[in-house]
Amino acid sequence: MSNPRKRVLIIDEDQLLGEFYACMLSLNGFIPICAPTGLKARRIVDEDQQGFDLAVIDLMPPTEEYWSLVNHLQKAQSTQNASIVTITGISLSYEELERIKASSKAVLLKGNFELSKFKDTVAQLCN
Repeated sequence: MSNPRKRVLIIDEDQLLGEFYACMLSLNGFIPICAPTGLKARRIVDEDQQGFDLAVIDLMPPTEEYWSLVNHLQKAQSTQNASIVTITGISLSYEELERIKASSKAVLLKGNFELSKFKDTVAQLCN
């Protein structure tokens, strides 16, 4: 029997970038589900019956929408065991970055974004 494909929730307000992540993950054997906002992601999570192995969040942290979503993902039945990867392109203070690191298994910065590192991070966290 083969291993079930891992499900990844992608939250990104940039539709093209979200679709890029989804395409790349799909080509690497994952099942991506996209949400353009934190609110839509919460609805997906609340209605989901299968669960997610990973959530990739590319919202503008540290906004209230970001923290509300992280809190929801950590408590919801379908995502409470899912790892969180945060991708950000904004400059953060040391305190903000440390807070994000505490709530995420990985933080990737768009300034030094490498596709291979993204794929390796996702694969590692889904094993």
